[in-house]
Amino acid sequence: MVTMYIGGGLANKMFQYAFSLAIKKKGYDVVYDTITFKTEFVHDRVELDDIFPNVNMNKISKSDYWAAGKQSKLARLVKRISPKYITEHAYLFNDKVWEQIKPTCYLESSWQDENYFVSAADEVRQAFVFPPFEDERNVEVAQAMASSNSVAIHIRKGDGYGTWNIFSNTCPKKYYDKALGYIKEHVENPKFFIFTDSPDVVKEYLDIEDYTLINWNPTSGKGNYWDMQLMSCAKHNVIANSTYSWWGAWLNSNPTKIVIGPKYWFNPECKLGDINHVVPNHWVKL
Repeated sequence: MVTMYIGGGLANKMFQYAFSLAIKKKGYDVVYDTITFKTEFVHDRVELDDIFPNVNMNKISKSDYWAAGKQSKLARLVKRISPKYITEHAYLFNDKVWEQIKPTCYLESSWQDENYFVSAADEVRQAFVFPPFEDERNVEVAQAMASSNSVAIHIRKGDGYGTWNIFSNTCPKKYYDKALGYIKEHVENPKFFIFTDSPDVVKEYLDIEDYTLINWNPTSGKGNYWDMQLMSCAKHNVIANSTYSWWGAWLNSNPTKIVIGPKYWFNPECKLGDINHVVPNHWVKL
């Protein structure tokens, strides 16, 4: 039995589950460890099957988890040095990982690369079908997006982005200037919808006057996916170096969509290796 660790924020969990669907497609049985994350970290604890009706997770039971002693630090250490334990850098794709997967193993990482699940892309899209909107404001925005050449733009500058060196020199104003220029060159009469955790920086980063600012949806707890769902309703997307808007763009079903992502996901001065593939090659990298 392959055990897939499910933890982190919403987008992380989506990458993990997506990879598991590719593993299932190769004939492996998969169970899901959603317990370890809850015991190690404080989180809003919204799980994928709380959001997506089509997500089907055979989870490790709490009784099995505690009986196995997985709550202890020693047990977690032993698990991590076991040859059955498989992990990778969250942002570095390793195509050799398939050689490591055995009928009995434990996978723990974020697997944040489309290449891990591209073989099961149809299954992933089917799994991540959002439920209908409940908030009338979101219904109206989705309708406006459907009836226009809508462009969802994500600006992420909160949550430590201003203080962490790893995010320095990423998605500056120049990035958004280039993205807007590209959109205006390729999209007739674009209508912009802005998503951000820092509304006060919108005018600093975007030289546009006519836009709709989405600032009422929660970022955690119930409804933490509504912004992502709206992003997926747009005709085109400009994402930040954020896996949240990455998924909003990936789930956009417009066959002629333009998706623009940053060339540098992290500060290039940090020298984390070749992580430019986080943004797929069939998207526009600026």
